[in-house]
Amino acid sequence: MDEAKVLKMREIRCSVCRMNDQELLELHRDRFENGLTFEVLVRKYGRPERNLSESGIRRHMRRHAAEPEDSPISEVVDTSEERATAGADRGAGFDGEALLATGTKNLAGVIDRLTQEIHAHPQAAGRLFDKLFKAQGLLARSVKQVDEARALREEFRKTIKPIIDRITSEAIRSIASVMRENGKKVRDNFMEVANERMTVDEFWSRLSTAENEWPKEVGTRMRTATDEALKTDEARCAN
Repeated sequence: MDEAKVLKMREIRCSVCRMNDQELLELHRDRFENGLTFEVLVRKYGRPERNLSESGIRRHMRRHAAEPEDSPISEVVDTSEERATAGADRGAGFDGEALLATGTKNLAGVIDRLTQEIHAHPQAAGRLFDKLFKAQGLLARSVKQVDEARALREEFRKTIKPIIDRITSEAIRSIASVMRENGKKVRDNFMEVANERMTVDEFWSRLSTAENEWPKEVGTRMRTATDEALKTDEARCAN
């Protein structure tokens, strides 16, 4: 591929044009000779200090590069890709049959090139397939682990909610009696004051004592109710 004929111009604002000459040549070759997609090109040539995007590379190819006549990548592919992207953005349809036809054509070209590479380098191809099969195995195990983790999470959610509801219910019932008992004591003491059978100072002293003792009693009863509820659920799970 003659890079001088491919590169029409370089623009400083273009992130692709700012690449060095060797990388730019390899990028053009990967696109026009090897048929790599824009997504793959972004992954291959993107750097932390160089922000590449699919739209940026596509724009560079359209404005600053000329496709060689012998390139296996048809101009129809870019046009179809852009039409599909634009149609999706606008919510409009696009020519699906044309896109499928050009995609099938390019896929056949990629398969032919891979077949030639395999015939030319059988040992390297064998090692590549071994790595591919290992990667597929790892991927399958990862997918299985994700599915198992998701199932455990769903089972946990189904199990823990009823337990929490039962514990909360038992705790509320345990403190309800404390509130009733202490409320009755406060009313009785108030009536004692109203009937002048108790001094106001004595009333405030008893009320202050109750304010200190109530939280302790509530905490004790809630812990007891929670422990009993947990024991009940453990016994139910064991059976």
